[in-house]
Amino acid sequence: MRGLLGWCLALQGRLREADEVLDRTLRLTSNTSPAQRADVLRRMHWVKLCRGRYQQAYALALAAHTEFRAAGDAMGQAKMSMSLGQTRLMQGLPEEASGFFNRTVLRLETIGDHHCEAETVWMLGRAYTELGRFDEADTLIGRALELIAQVGDRDDEFRFLIERARLRMAQGRAMDAFESASTARTIALELDSQDGAAFAEVEMAAAQLALGNAREAIALCEPAAHMLRSLEAGERWRADWLLGHCRRALDPQSADAAAAFAAAAMTIEQAIAELDPSDHARRDRIRQIRQPQLVVAASV
Repeated sequence: MRGLLGWCLALQGRLREADEVLDRTLRLTSNTSPAQRADVLRRMHWVKLCRGRYQQAYALALAAHTEFRAAGDAMGQAKMSMSLGQTRLMQGLPEEASGFFNRTVLRLETIGDHHCEAETVWMLGRAYTELGRFDEADTLIGRALELIAQVGDRDDEFRFLIERARLRMAQGRAMDAFESASTARTIALELDSQDGAAFAEVEMAAAQLALGNAREAIALCEPAAHMLRSLEAGERWRADWLLGHCRRALDPQSADAAAAFAAAAMTIEQAIAELDPSDHARRDRIRQIRQPQLVVAASV
């Protein structure tokens, strides 16, 4: 029951509380079955990932994979292989992440699970976007959206649409990016996903800024950044940094722009401080965002 409570808190965006509940739950599973421990570890991995604790998330995914193997659960192993790739992707290692995703897809051809396949293909598309392989990414994200429509998981659907918006920005198609992110926000709001709506609004703001609409971008980005800070989302610093660029575009000499960049720098330093000391790739990736030549649509 504690594990379910922790998961419910996580789905409500109450990540800190979820983390604490699941941590207590894990301590109580020492004498339970591998399947039960694996399930708690899998949920903890997701919470750590959302909070930006990437090395911890990676270790939890490895532990869950071991427990699923002990339980003889091939599907669980495949999901955690995907999760390992997702963590590496979030750390700024798309090449390594792609290896995990491609191996997972091969396993799923034997196991058969459209939901997991859709999620894996989506993340492989994101990895290819970061690697500059835009045509392949486009095909993969389109395939992921087709699969998730068959499954009927609207939560994943809006996340896939956010990814398509990021890809469209990388392709220089700002209006298409805005439309994709707008659709994602509509679905997220219908599902009462606060973080999902906020992430969609960040992409909408990036598109509006690219279209030369700084005021509209600020109106979207400011509340989204506030929401992501309140939820302690792992990528909250990106919204703050984008907000600084939006304010600078509106008035390069304004005190508001300087204040926005100062606040963003503080958020970035906090995000870096929260990283595991060995997480060099993620630290370097975050620091790149602070460079003056920032591409506001960069997917991170």
